[in-house]
Amino acid sequence: MPSRLHAEPWVLVMRDNIKDRVGAAYRVVQQSGKAKLDVRFADGTRKAGMLPIPWDQEHSREIEDAAVAVAGHVQSGRTLKEAIAELGPTQLPRRVDTSTATLVMQAWQAFGEAKRKDGDIEQSTWDEGYRNTEKVLVKVAGSRDTNELLTLLGRHWEPGSGVRRQAVQHVAAMLRWATDPANGPALDPDRWFAPPKGGISRWVGRKSAALHAKTSEPTVPLFDEEILALLDALPVNHRHPRDREAARRWKFVFQLMATYGLRPIEVNHLVARGAHMWCTWVKKAGGGTTKPRRLYPLHRKWAEEWDLVERIRRGEPLPKPPKSRGIDQPMRQYLERCSAWAPMAARGCSPKSFRHGYSYRGHVQYGLGDRIMAASMGHTTEVHNKAYAMWTEEQGIEEAMARAELRLLGGS
Repeated sequence: MPSRLHAEPWVLVMRDNIKDRVGAAYRVVQQSGKAKLDVRFADGTRKAGMLPIPWDQEHSREIEDAAVAVAGHVQSGRTLKEAIAELGPTQLPRRVDTSTATLVMQAWQAFGEAKRKDGDIEQSTWDEGYRNTEKVLVKVAGSRDTNELLTLLGRHWEPGSGVRRQAVQHVAAMLRWATDPANGPALDPDRWFAPPKGGISRWVGRKSAALHAKTSEPTVPLFDEEILALLDALPVNHRHPRDREAARRWKFVFQLMATYGLRPIEVNHLVARGAHMWCTWVKKAGGGTTKPRRLYPLHRKWAEEWDLVERIRRGEPLPKPPKSRGIDQPMRQYLERCSAWAPMAARGCSPKSFRHGYSYRGHVQYGLGDRIMAASMGHTTEVHNKAYAMWTEEQGIEEAMARAELRLLGGS
């Protein structure tokens, strides 16, 4: 049988669902473009039979249901051949409802036009950010209802993955818009229900342990001495003007991120209001949006020595982000070229480590609580504690205080 490592995500999901529903004795594979059911019986023998269903993502639900139906017939005493022959019309591949597919895709396009017209997104965001969702949506748009549409859509990607969550969020938002009476509606609300905001986890699924380990970025902070060493090492006096200018701009970015605990994308959304720095970037997510917030420096001496508020007020140049994107990737690339960054990267640091360092500093050096730190960093207390709770634990505090004491004794 083909290795699980080489199977497409929708195949892995389908196989896992079959295993959960009828056990590991039933396994589906592809043969000559159709689904083949392989069964291992209690006495160790195996038998296989072809299911009358094409092997593709659009029919994954039918394959899964057919395998479950066959298992039920076998358990009742039928042979595998007899069980497959018992499959009724509901287990056979259904024809795509082209009229429904047309309506769903029309609603999708109208939804996109409305978002662009209302200023929720730019045309470039629609073209780039929603393109992958649309490519899959057009394949499953003939679904019977909301549940089937989001189920088949999600099965294109691995459970819990970021791209799967984003696609489900896109289509769930479209369904909410398309079933709203204020918008026509574009889809019949008696047939299609609108998934509630924040209520899409059933279609997103849970990350496997392997995916979680692969995609989860560790919460590793940059310590004060590391930040200062990195800033000192940047070639701000390089003999080549281009390299010199790049170093000065990135140094400004790192000073801002370290002092105010910024996300990389927030660096290009700063304004000076009086004596204070404000971040105007708004994070839009399934659970709502954030608000512009005043920023609080940790340490204040950094903000003053580096004259950060006035430099933003004067409009000192920063690296320009790629169109419709943030500076996270260019920042990673720049840091990878810095020899001073290598030991920090080896420790697990990333561009977000400037932000993690701010949180560490607030909790450990300043003794600030989770509610205060969460508000200053622009997220909820719940989100904050998921990432930073380890620094309020006794061992973490003890180790951090010892480290801070050593730094103070060293005069830094």
